[in-house]
Amino acid sequence: MRACCLISTAICSVLFHGAAASQEPSVSPDESKIATVRGSGRIDVRNTPGHQSFTRDISVPNPCEVPYLAWLDSHVLVIRCEVNPSVGVYQEVDVNTGNAGLSGLGFGFVRSPAGRHLAFAGWVPHFSPPYEKSNHLTIDRENVYPIPGRKDEELNLAKRVGDRYVNIHEFSQPWVWSPDSRLLAVVEREFDWQPGGTDDVGTEVDTRYYLVVAGLRTSPRRVKIASDYQVRWIDRETIEIGPSAFHLSDLKP
Repeated sequence: MRACCLISTAICSVLFHGAAASQEPSVSPDESKIATVRGSGRIDVRNTPGHQSFTRDISVPNPCEVPYLAWLDSHVLVIRCEVNPSVGVYQEVDVNTGNAGLSGLGFGFVRSPAGRHLAFAGWVPHFSPPYEKSNHLTIDRENVYPIPGRKDEELNLAKRVGDRYVNIHEFSQPWVWSPDSRLLAVVEREFDWQPGGTDDVGTEVDTRYYLVVAGLRTSPRRVKIASDYQVRWIDRETIEIGPSAFHLSDLKP
């Protein structure tokens, strides 16, 4: 599945300041603190020589086993890891207070321009047939597309109609926040899946592409497009995608 294969690129595309993400000790942008992963599932943050004394002990978030560290600024540390090629963990921590900030379990983590929201695709089972890998978009852990019909609905599981599973969602990357951090634009490849002799052998049928715009406390909207294009916001109401441009009013529920 293309989206699953992109998890490494998607996570690494988040823009961090300071040291590159790695298991090596990571130094804050102002060089006053250094964060180090310990073997006991803890992260030790201390002052660097010549700076005011500082210590902070931080837990590695579950289910991380091999965390990677980076800094957003001189006091916010990002902990991230890959659980498998379909699932990653993202966690921000304010090292001054020890308080956890934005977090997610899935792939394609993208912070809003103002840094107040985190968008990502919710996790999907890695070793599963296509109809159990339908992507679903979340912002701050709230499902925004597709909207669940009931509270306990498994959004990664496509519905079966007759002899096929229908409306399987796959998101292309990168997806892009509007300049005002209000909405997220995503290119979606939607398809149905015709099972073969066994549940995990089958054929994709009726592929179609959409530009989807979703946000918190707003109904998602979309418009059909010809192919998989990259997205760019021209302004807070207009999106350029491939050879076309769409006003938000062109998109329908």
